[in-house]
Parts: sequence; C-alpha cells; structure tokens
Amino acid sequence: MENQVLIKKFFYKSEKLAGAALLPLDHIYENWELRWNDAAEEFIEEEDSFSPQINGIIRDCVKLGFPDTKFSSLEEVSKFLNRKLDWPLESDSLAKSTFLRKDAEIFLLTEADLYESVAVLIEFSILTTVYHFDELDEYLTEILGSIISALLYLRDD
Repeated sequence: MENQVLIKKFFYKSEKLAGAALLPLDHIYENWELRWNDAAEEFIEEEDSFSPQINGIIRDCVKLGFPDTKFSSLEEVSKFLNRKLDWPLESDSLAKSTFLRKDAEIFLLTEADLYESVAVLIEFSILTTVYHFDELDEYLTEILGSIISALLYLRDD
C-alpha cells in the first residue's frame, strides 16, 4: 500500500508533467495544460484534452506498483530502458530528441513495457530521494515525459 501512495504522490499537483508529456502532443489536443482537483486528488478532466488519459495512466501505475527489479544507478536505469524500449538513452543527451527520432517505432512497444519503464523511473527517483515529478532533473523529466507521451499514443480510451 505504501508504494501505491508514493506513486500517486509522485504526480500530485505536478506543474511540469503537462509540459513534459502533453506539450509534444499539442497537435492532437490544443488544450495540453493540466489543472488539479484537490477534492478528487487528480487532474480535472476536461474535454478535448489528455487529462482523463493522464489520470488513467496514474491510476494504472498505482495499481501496478513497482517491479521486482531494483536499480541503484542512472546508468543501470538507462541500460534497462535501452533493452526494454530499444531507446538508446545516454546520460549526457536528452531523451526528447531520442523519442522524436523513434516516434515512428512507437507502435512496436507494448503498454506493459512502457508501464514497467515508468515504474522503474519513479522507483529509482524515490530511492534517490526525489519524491515528486517536478523535482526531477531535466534528463529524467524528458525521459519520463517521453514515455508517458508514448503511453498516451497507445491508450485507446
């Protein structure tokens, strides 16, 4: 149960999530901003936006929890993502450019692989005392944002 709370709090009232995951998709929905609903503890679901899907992704991440695999360094996480997603991520380059180059291959990925990658990144962040999406460094923000963007492409709701 504690891991589920940590995952939900990781996205709580995030101000950077929209820019990292939704702005690259503004050609689909012009309304890419996210507003928080304190009472519901989720983003306000607005018409013609990805907010319902973002809430769904967060709920799915909470349900799935963290994988059994643990990583102690960013290098290990990058190797995992390279193996799992076939995205050649380097710690000295930004993931966004990698994502944009590989977006044609996005449909070769499975939701399961993407969700596992999100869980690995959240858990690694928490283990390195970064407890919220908005506290991530630029590199991890772009990686996680790119993976969430990919999930949004693949979701059918």
